[in-house]
Amino acid sequence: MGGSNWNLVNFLDIILSDVHPPLYNLLLLIYSKFIGSSDFCLRFFSTIWIIICGYISYILIHKYINSDIAFIFICIFMLNPNTIYYSQELRNYAMLLGLSSIFIILCYLLYEKINNNNIQINKNTIIITITTIGIALILTHYYAYIFVFSVGIVLLALSIHKKILYKEIFITFFIIGLAGIVWLIIHLNYGALSYRMSNSYNGNEWIYEKSLLHLLFSIILSSLGKFGWAMVIVSSIYVLIKDRQKSIKQIIDYLPFIFMIIIELMIISIVFIYFSKTITQRYFIMLYPIIYLFIAILFSNKKLKYFLLILITSIYLHSIYISSAYIKNDIRGASIFIKQNFDSNYCKLPINWISYARYLQDYKIIYKPIIQDNCDLIFFNIDNSNNFTHTKIILKNNDIQNYILNNFNGAVVVTKKIESK
Repeated sequence: MGGSNWNLVNFLDIILSDVHPPLYNLLLLIYSKFIGSSDFCLRFFSTIWIIICGYISYILIHKYINSDIAFIFICIFMLNPNTIYYSQELRNYAMLLGLSSIFIILCYLLYEKINNNNIQINKNTIIITITTIGIALILTHYYAYIFVFSVGIVLLALSIHKKILYKEIFITFFIIGLAGIVWLIIHLNYGALSYRMSNSYNGNEWIYEKSLLHLLFSIILSSLGKFGWAMVIVSSIYVLIKDRQKSIKQIIDYLPFIFMIIIELMIISIVFIYFSKTITQRYFIMLYPIIYLFIAILFSNKKLKYFLLILITSIYLHSIYISSAYIKNDIRGASIFIKQNFDSNYCKLPINWISYARYLQDYKIIYKPIIQDNCDLIFFNIDNSNNFTHTKIILKNNDIQNYILNNFNGAVVVTKKIESK
């Protein structure tokens, strides 16, 4: 999303036609009006989210929890391969990661309030901020509904058990849920969401081709990478041997947040088995800050200072490797190809996500591949899968054959195949 030719009236039509909630695209539209709509400017929008949210997260932990934990958390957060990767992408995942980081830290402070620990922050400030960020999360990605629900149900159960702040927590997550339901009703009745949900349920979208167990394992593994998790496991064993009592207490104290992860994984399993396999691990990037905070608390133990250095180094080296292998899809080149070969007066623009149309503001957008009269353009998609499997599945499910895949480094323009006479 972005571009100076898109006004707010057209934008309302666009977001209703999109499969995602509107907040990211709305903020990106406003940002592009002031900063610009070049490829660098639009991608830098994600970088801004990481920098600002990372800074706020650090300040919150440093001021209200512990300076050592704050330092470890920000190192893991900023140097993590996921953070670096999505800070370069024109997608909503950097925004999700940043917002969920602040959200979880605030929920941790609220958890400390529930336990009557001496946290010097006003409870109303926490409640209002959690409400605001919670609404922002669910208006950014639909799978954030599961994340917010999982966090809310655990905090509510704890507050009821402790008989403290349960009314405030119930109202907070009720308001967040109400905002999500209102938008969901609007999007289902006036937008393209019901169509996409139906396609996904009936298997007419791309699907996660591996097993449920592999999906759940990938969600957790991708939060740190295999090298990061290997160091965490080794360090955990070491500290359990050297300082068992303190380590067990840390795990028990953080157990409610581990339950949040377990509840979300259970809901994901239900969705995957009974509703939709159009799922991938990046949809659940909101879980990562829960893991980062737990690791920061664990590694604040002075006995793990050398392990901490190795952990941060391994994460950073992994990030360097990921960055060196980063594939920048040539959306600009694909868009130029479309402009040069397909007249917007005669051709509609069939795409999978509104962001792909950022250089093609003059085209009428359709969110599925189509065969057009007097136009050879079938589909425009971003596809980094092996041999463009995802795009081929979408085309097959829409009964489209005899096509050519024009590849621009993962930006795929599908055109009609002209049969020789």
